[in-house]
Amino acid sequence: MAAAKPMLSADTQYHSVSTDMDQSSEKDSLQRKVEMGGHPQLSKNRNWIPTILLQAFFFLWIAPIMTLLVLNMKGYTIGASAWCPGGICWVDAFEPDSSIPELNIHRFDKQGHNLLGILQLVAKLLEIWFELVAVALVYHYTMRLAAMKEGLPIGYLNRPNEFADLPGLFESLLWTSLPSSKGPQAYKKKAARIRVWAFIIMTVVLCFICNLIGPAIAVLLIPTLGWQQAPKVSYQTFSSLASAAPPPSDGFTYIDTFSCTHRDLANYRYSCTRYDWAEKLDAWTSSWVVAAAESSHTTITQQDELVFTVNASKPDADGDYHGATYWIPSRQLVHTFSEDYDNIAYISLGYNATDLELSDEEYNSYVVYNKSQRLQVQRNGHILGTYPNRWYDASDSLSWTTTIDEGRALQCYSHYAYGLASDNYTKCIQDGQDWGPNTKFASFTIAGPGNNTASGSNITMEVFASDHAAYFPNGTIPAGVSPDCLIDGTVPAGLECNWDQIFAPPTPDMANATSYITTIQATMTQGTDKVVATIDYIAYMGFTTYSLDPYPDSNPLRLVQTQSLPANGTAVPVDPAWTLATFSIEDGGVLETNRSTTQILHKVLSSILAGALEEGDSDNPSREYYELVNEYEAIAYVPALQTLSIIEYLASNLTQAKPTKAMIEDKEHPLLFRTALMYVWAYGMGSRTAILGVVVAMMGVAVVLAQFFLGIFDRKSIRSTTQLLVAALEHAPQGEFGGREHDEAEMARVRFHLQDAEEKAGKFTFHSTDLIGMTHGQPEVRHASVGSVG
Repeated sequence: MAAAKPMLSADTQYHSVSTDMDQSSEKDSLQRKVEMGGHPQLSKNRNWIPTILLQAFFFLWIAPIMTLLVLNMKGYTIGASAWCPGGICWVDAFEPDSSIPELNIHRFDKQGHNLLGILQLVAKLLEIWFELVAVALVYHYTMRLAAMKEGLPIGYLNRPNEFADLPGLFESLLWTSLPSSKGPQAYKKKAARIRVWAFIIMTVVLCFICNLIGPAIAVLLIPTLGWQQAPKVSYQTFSSLASAAPPPSDGFTYIDTFSCTHRDLANYRYSCTRYDWAEKLDAWTSSWVVAAAESSHTTITQQDELVFTVNASKPDADGDYHGATYWIPSRQLVHTFSEDYDNIAYISLGYNATDLELSDEEYNSYVVYNKSQRLQVQRNGHILGTYPNRWYDASDSLSWTTTIDEGRALQCYSHYAYGLASDNYTKCIQDGQDWGPNTKFASFTIAGPGNNTASGSNITMEVFASDHAAYFPNGTIPAGVSPDCLIDGTVPAGLECNWDQIFAPPTPDMANATSYITTIQATMTQGTDKVVATIDYIAYMGFTTYSLDPYPDSNPLRLVQTQSLPANGTAVPVDPAWTLATFSIEDGGVLETNRSTTQILHKVLSSILAGALEEGDSDNPSREYYELVNEYEAIAYVPALQTLSIIEYLASNLTQAKPTKAMIEDKEHPLLFRTALMYVWAYGMGSRTAILGVVVAMMGVAVVLAQFFLGIFDRKSIRSTTQLLVAALEHAPQGEFGGREHDEAEMARVRFHLQDAEEKAGKFTFHSTDLIGMTHGQPEVRHASVGSVG
C-alpha cells in the first residue's frame, strides 16, 4: 500500500529555516528566563528627569505664544520704529531743523525692515518647535492605541511621520483603513472603533494646525505700521450750551479776551473784547471777501496758535453754496486743542511734568503721542450749524412794526426769500419780552464816516432774538386770521388774533426755520433815502469729532478740522449779548467806523441805496457788482459765524475713574474726551488675519497642553522610524497578509499590537490581532496572545 500523504497543516505560510531557528531561539530564551525566575520586558517607562526636561521644553512653547496673544489683544504700541528699546523713539517733529524728522523716519524704516526679517526667522523657529510638540502628541496617541488589545491598522503606524503632510489627506488608504463593524476585519467593540476614528480626526485637525501655525505666528509676531487708536482720557460730561444767556463772567470769554475782567463781563461791557474778538471778526470778514472773489468759501480764522475753517454742507449740483448749512467749530474747543499742541511740543523738546504743571497721569497720556510717525489728536464736542439769510429794502415800504400791546410786537418783512424756495414770503418775528423767555432785544450804533455820530450816515444795528417766526407764502395770511393782526401800526383793541395759528409753520419742511431765530437789522438814512437790511439765522447744535495734526511738517497751518458733519441738529436760542460781544460793543453803545467790518457794511448799504445791486438784472454785470455781492455776503455771514464760534459750553469732570454705561449712552449730555490716532508700529486685532492667527494660536496652546499631560502620564521613550523598521524586519510572519497580497487597502487594515521589547534591536515586537489562516480553503481568524504596554 502506498504511504498516506501527510495532512495539510492549518498554517500554509512559508517559513524560512532562519525564521524557524529564530522562533525556536526566542522560545528557548524565554524558557530560560522563566526557569531563572525572570520574565519578558513588556514595557519600559522613561525616568522622571528626562521626561520632565523634555516636557518642560515642549510646554515652554506656550510662553512666547501667550505673550504674543496678550500684546495683540491689548493693542500694544511699540512706537515710531519697530525696533524701539526703552520705548523712546521719537520723530522729533518739533525740532527747528525740519530735516531731523525726515532723517529719523528714514532711520526708523531701515530699522523696521531689518527687524521684520529677524522676526520672520523667529516665527519659523516657533513653527518648528510646535511641530515637534505635535509629532510627540501623535506618537503618544499612536502608541497608546497600538498597545491596546484591538491593536491598530498597520497603515496608521507611521502616522506620526505623515500626519502633517497636507497632500496626504487625499491618500485613499488613510480613509479606507478606518474600522467598521462588518467584514472579516471588523472591530467587535464600538469603543475601539471610536478611538481609531477620533485618532484620525485628531491627526487631520493637527495637519491643518501645523500648516497654519507658521503664518499665524508670523501674523501675531510681526507688528504692523498703521493707525492705532490711543486710549481715551480727560473725561468730562457735556452739561449745557451757554447760548441762551449772556457770556459767563468766569468762562471761556474771560480766558480768551485778554483785557476783560470778571466785572466787565458781569456788567455786559463787551467793548473789552475789541483787542481780540473784534480783530478776529475784521480779519475773517476781509478774508471772506478775498476768498469769494476767487469763488471760494474756504476761509480760516485764528484761535490761539491754531486756525480753523467753516465747513459748508449740501452744495447744489452746480457747486453753489447758496442754501448750504454752515457748521462752525467752537473756539473754546479749539482753545483746548491749543493746550494739547503746546504739551505735545514741549514734551518732545524734553520738558517734564513739573515744567508743564501736569499730573503724572496727564503727562504720560501726552508722552505716548510723541512715539508716533504721524498723529491726529482728537476731541469730541459740540458744533453749531446755521444757514444765514439776508434781506434788504431800499424803498422804505417792505418792512413794518406791528404793536400788539405793551409787551409784544412784531417785526415784519415782505418779499422775503428763504433758502432755495421759489416762493416769496412775508416774514414776521416776535419782539417783546412777553412773548417768551428767549425773546430779547439789544441795539447799538455804528458811527458815520470819520466816526461822526452826528452824520446822517449812522447805522442803527438792532438785534432781535425771537422764540418764533411766522412765514406767509406770497404774503397770504392763514384763513380766519384778520389782516389787522399784522397791521403796520397798533392792532385794534379787542381784536382776537390766533397767534398759535399765525406762528404755525406753513409747510413741514419749514418747521426748523420758525424757532429761536436771531435777526440783525441794519438801518441807514442818507437824506430822504433809507435802507433796511437784515441778517437772520437759527443756530443748530450737533456733536462731532475734532482732529488736529500737530506736526509742523504735515500741518504747517496748524489747522483744526472736523472729521464729519452732523446730519441735523437741535435749534438753540442765542442771547443778543453774544452778538454784542462779537462786535465788541455794549448795548446802546457807539461803534467806530474805522474797522474793516463796519467800513464794508457802510459801503454795502450805501451801494444798495445807489441801486448798485440792481445791476444784477443786466446780462453783463460789472466787476464792481460782483465785488459788492461778495462784500454783502461777507458782512451777512461772518458776524453770524463769529457769534456762534464764541458761544461757550459748560462741562463737568467725572467723579469716578471710569464712565458708567448710563453716561456712555446719554445723548443729551455726551461724554467729552481726548484721544488720538497714531501712525505707529503696533500689535493689534484690527484685521481678520489677526483674528485667525489668535484662533490658530489658541488651538496650538491646546495641543501643547494635551501633549504635556499625555507625555507626563505615559513617560514612554519615543522610538525612531528606524527602530520601527528594524522591529518590522525582526517580526516573524504568521500569515497576516495571506490572501491580501494584491490588495493594498486590505493589507493596510491588518491590525497589529505593539509591545515594547528592550532586548530587541528595534525595541518593539509586533503581534497581529488580525491573523488569517486557511483551513480546507476556509478562512480562520486567530488572535495571538498579547501583552500590555503599560
